[in-house]
Order: sequence, then C-alpha cells, then structure tokens
Amino acid sequence: MELRRVKKRYLSGAGLLAYLLVSKRGQEHLESVLSESLSRPFREFEYQSGVTALSAWQWPVSMCFGYLLSVYLLKNYMKDKPKWDLYWLRVVHNAFLSFASLVMVLGVLKEAVYLYQNYGIESLLCDEQKKQYTETTLFFWYYVFFLSKFYEFIDTYILCFRHRPITFLHCFHHFITAFLCWVGLYSGMAPQWSVISLNGAIHVFMYYYFLASTMGFDVWWKKYLTSAQIVQFCLDLVAIASWWVYYLGFKKQCSGNPAALLFANFVLGSFLLLFINFYRKTYNQKGGDKQE
Repeated sequence: MELRRVKKRYLSGAGLLAYLLVSKRGQEHLESVLSESLSRPFREFEYQSGVTALSAWQWPVSMCFGYLLSVYLLKNYMKDKPKWDLYWLRVVHNAFLSFASLVMVLGVLKEAVYLYQNYGIESLLCDEQKKQYTETTLFFWYYVFFLSKFYEFIDTYILCFRHRPITFLHCFHHFITAFLCWVGLYSGMAPQWSVISLNGAIHVFMYYYFLASTMGFDVWWKKYLTSAQIVQFCLDLVAIASWWVYYLGFKKQCSGNPAALLFANFVLGSFLLLFINFYRKTYNQKGGDKQE
C-alpha cells in the first residue's frame, strides 16, 4: 500500500513536470508564475539616496578607505605568518562572482532592450524623461552591482593571506570602482547601464578563469582578458561621450550631472591608461600570461 502511494505521488509529480515543460499551455503557465514571483521584488524596489541601505555618502567613503587600511594591516600581519591556501574559499568565491556577474548583466540588458524598443536610444544615453528610474528595474540592478563591489574586496584579502603581490592597479581598481558605482546611483547617470553591463560581462569570464585556474585547469583564452578590458574601457568612454553630446550639443537635461560625468571620465580614462601599461609590461615580456 505504501509503495503504491509513493508511486502515485511520483507519477503525479512527473506528470505535472511533463505538463509544465512539454505542453504549450503548461509553459505559458510556468512562465507567468516565474515572471510574477521573480520580478515582484525588483518592481517594488525604489532607490532613494540617503534612505536606501548604504546609499549615504558616508558608507562608500568609510568602506573604501577602510578597505585600504585593512589591506595594509593584513599585509603587514601576514609578513611573518605561513600563507593560507584557502582553496575552497577561492572556488566558492570565484564561482559565485562569475555567476552573479552573469545574472546582473542579463538583468541590466533586459531592461536596456526594453527602453530602446519603447523609448529609443536617447533613454539609454541621456534619459531626459527619467525613464530608467520610472519605467524599469535598472536602479535595482545598479544598486546590486554597487553592493557587489564591496564583496569583491575579498579578492585582495585572499591575495594577502596567500602572500601574493598586490599591485597599485589592483587596489586602485577595487577602491575607485565602488566610488564610481555610488556616484552613478547618486546622480542617476544615464549611461551607467553600459559601464555596468560591460564590466559585468568581463567579470563573468575573469572570475571563471580564476575558478578554472584555482582548480588546476588551463584556459587558452586567458591572455585575451586584458585586451577585452581595454576594449571595455574604450566603449565605456564612448558611452560617456554620448551623454556630453546630448547635454552640450542638443542642450538636453540629461539624467546625471557634469561633475558625475567628469568623475566617470577620469576613472575610466585612468583605467584605460593603467591597463594599457599593464598589458605592455606583462604581455610584451616573453612568456607573460598574467591577469590582474
């Protein structure tokens, strides 16, 4: 009797799964349920500067300078200590960031496509009518991306524990990117969707490479990551330049402000120069195959 009951439950469950996956009506039902359950928290989220958690300027300032101080103290503490391998932490950390980056990229691109189809390219590069804030969930993804920058500080702590060298480029990149994400949120900078999606796309592959390297696998395309990062910064600067064209050329009241865009120009321009210098020093040397 008990076996028959288990079989019945199993068959009914299998039947329901087959109905959802195979039949057209089942697929439509599943899609509507998933769409409603997954999108509700995104739609209900409203970013308010100074109100939303960690959005006040004191938080990024204290956390970023705290990051520099903690790295300095930890590096000095580990000088005469045996190194830690942290194998499983590295596996989980890199796998999580690769997957999380993919989710954030898809979330941003989905909303960017919606804006382009309904309001045109102006809503993506200038957004005078604030459609990004009122019509999409982009600010949810901007906020999640901002928070992820603080989690990425773990990259540097792992290097400290493993007695690995920490370059100026590495620390500056982690330190200033968190500030840039906060400035984008605070000002409502219109083209930040492109900066985030491009950076996230690079991170999908970068953290996958770190994961594969940790597990002992060789990735043949690892030497192209720095080249892709350089291209990323060039495209970022093109997107930022487009905002200036709308603001100065067409006299549009674009989302964001000149101070925020100038800061973005400085950060992305400095990244471009630093990564070009890193590429020249690393890959112009025979056998060089490092990655920041």
